[in-house]
Amino acid sequence: MKKSILLAVVGLSLAACHMIDGTNQNLIKEAKKDVASVMHDPSAAEFRNLRVVKTGSMSVVCGEVNGKNRYGAYVGFTRFMSSPKNLAPLIEDLNSDNGFAQAYSMGCKQS
Repeated sequence: MKKSILLAVVGLSLAACHMIDGTNQNLIKEAKKDVASVMHDPSAAEFRNLRVVKTGSMSVVCGEVNGKNRYGAYVGFTRFMSSPKNLAPLIEDLNSDNGFAQAYSMGCKQS
C-alpha cells in the first residue's frame, strides 16, 4: 500500500514537471515569434540562451537573438526579454541608453 502511494506521488510529481516544461516551451515559442516579428528579416532570427523567469504573476522569456541587417549580414547576438500577452518584446540597443540594461537585470535575474 505504501509503495503504491509513493509511486502515485512520484508519478504525479513527474507529470507536473512535464506540464510546467510544456508551458515554458509554449511561452518560449510565443516569445520567439514576437521577437522575430520586430526584426528586419524575421525568418533569419537565431536564438540562444533562452529561459523563462517567473516575476511575480508574470513569466518573462529572456535570451539572446541574432538577426540580419538590411545588407543581409548577421549583426551579432543581443539580449532580449518578452512576456507574451503582457510585454512587447524588448531588444537591447547597444547604441542607446534606453534603460534596457536595468530592466533586463531586474526582469531576467536568475533565482
